[in-house]
Amino acid sequence: MKKYSFNVDSYFKLEKILYGQCFRWIQNDDGSFVGVIKDNVIKIWQEKNIVYYYAMSEKNIQNIVTDYFDLNTSYKKIITDFKKKGNSFLNEIIQYSKGTRILHQDKFEILLSYIISASNNISRIQGSIEKLSKLYGTKVIFNKEVYYLFPTIEQLKNVQGKDYSDKIRVGYRAKYLRNTVKFVLKAGNIIEKISNMNTDEARKELMKLEGVGPKVADCVMLFSMNKKEVFPVDRWIQRVMEKYTKEKHLTKLMIHNISEKEFGKYAGVMNHYMFYWGRENKISD
Repeated sequence: MKKYSFNVDSYFKLEKILYGQCFRWIQNDDGSFVGVIKDNVIKIWQEKNIVYYYAMSEKNIQNIVTDYFDLNTSYKKIITDFKKKGNSFLNEIIQYSKGTRILHQDKFEILLSYIISASNNISRIQGSIEKLSKLYGTKVIFNKEVYYLFPTIEQLKNVQGKDYSDKIRVGYRAKYLRNTVKFVLKAGNIIEKISNMNTDEARKELMKLEGVGPKVADCVMLFSMNKKEVFPVDRWIQRVMEKYTKEKHLTKLMIHNISEKEFGKYAGVMNHYMFYWGRENKISD
């Protein structure tokens, strides 16, 4: 099995990147991570400024990893521009969260994953996604271990709402998953079409799906559709933004307007920095 590597700067920290935005990575005792990316399984680890990895399938693997980790984007430039604002609180967030970045994940997987994530906690989300994959996804062997790929739309076409609730245990989200799968099956390559729309149109189309509100739509766009201007708002982000603006009781619309003005086309990058800082510092507690 061939070992690949790529060089990184201080704006790439693997343990921060694989935090909060993705649900299928497991950290080993030695600090390495194993995760399922589309139809592949990868083991990856970082040693200072070099990231090493090897994969179940080596076909086009370097391009896949480059795209998944957004390696062609200079986060140093993005963050340096934010630092120029001279805001001490923003600089604290940047220093603390430095190294995270936005992943390019599979669109269908992220859509279903974030429907599951609504009003849910990380461990339950991960458990549901693993059950879904184990029951309906393809079984593969990597490094003598068994893994399951996230199920395709075809593999889910006959799964009923009761299956999602009883077997995957996603509660009221079961009908959302079933109806979303039915809609996507009927509409063909609708997810790809939405991905090619501008942000406002894409959000509007995503929110036509049951179980997709503004936050879920924004997460899908940010973490799978490469729309870095999107600024998802949850309780963590609301508290951080209130601290940043020194204003209380900000509405989601107010936060979106502020983020657009303050952070522009890379608002989503700052959003993820804020999310990491907020979660780690338990700012909403």
